[in-house]
Amino acid sequence: MVTPSVPDKRLITKLLPNWHPAEISDFEFLSGGFSNQNFSFRRSKEGNTEKYVLRVPKGSQPYVDRNVEKSLYQQMPNHVGADLIAFDTASGQMITRWIEGPILAETFFDAFQESDLISYVQTLHDSIPQTTRTYDVADQAKLLVGNGDFSNLEPLDPRLLQPCHNDLNPWNVIVSADNWKTLDWEFVGLNDPLFDLVALHQGLELAQENLFAIAEQFLGHREEDRVLSNLKRFWSRELAWAEYQLSAGNKRSEIFQQRTTSQAKLKALQSSANLDNG
Repeated sequence: MVTPSVPDKRLITKLLPNWHPAEISDFEFLSGGFSNQNFSFRRSKEGNTEKYVLRVPKGSQPYVDRNVEKSLYQQMPNHVGADLIAFDTASGQMITRWIEGPILAETFFDAFQESDLISYVQTLHDSIPQTTRTYDVADQAKLLVGNGDFSNLEPLDPRLLQPCHNDLNPWNVIVSADNWKTLDWEFVGLNDPLFDLVALHQGLELAQENLFAIAEQFLGHREEDRVLSNLKRFWSRELAWAEYQLSAGNKRSEIFQQRTTSQAKLKALQSSANLDNG
């Protein structure tokens, strides 16, 4: 992968006209993003230096609504995610305050256990502002790959819906000094809250057989069919997203691996369902 060139300081001063280019320095590309390029930088003024993150979208994305995203950041409690400094809805360019700490993907196995995921997701859901937008995996998959067949996904139960993150992978969670901070809110919408827990659990590549016990603690009762439904929806979304990225020319090895893994997970889920019905 070729490291993107440092952005022009005028991009930042266009978002924040009161900032001067001479105050801005130390750009550093933050790897890992597929749909956005992210850079950290510093602003020094009157002896004080603060660190920020600039997001530059590579282009438009299916489902993403920048007005909805900006509104969410403006309503979100400070303890949930990054502090919003500037947001341009036309381009999706955004500046947030830097959050110090490792990402969960790098520190989970050294410092935490699966039960920590339960309290984190529950607390997160209690803090997400209300929204009228529904995140349905089947609809999202059709937006990503219009010719894909995702008709076997169970419809969402409207009684279960509440505001969810919907892209809650361990690279979108920073373990700060006081709590876990959540990044990348482009897909916020009403969904089964179990979807977020499943996404985080599977993103950490934890044993699937343990997920049923974790989900039972999360829900307060056992619902194996609901867990399996969300597993199918999660891996269907991962497959559709990988297919979309590949069709758009993104040939990074991680994308090919995600497609292969998603296909294998869905095949295993289908085989298990066939055995149960046999």
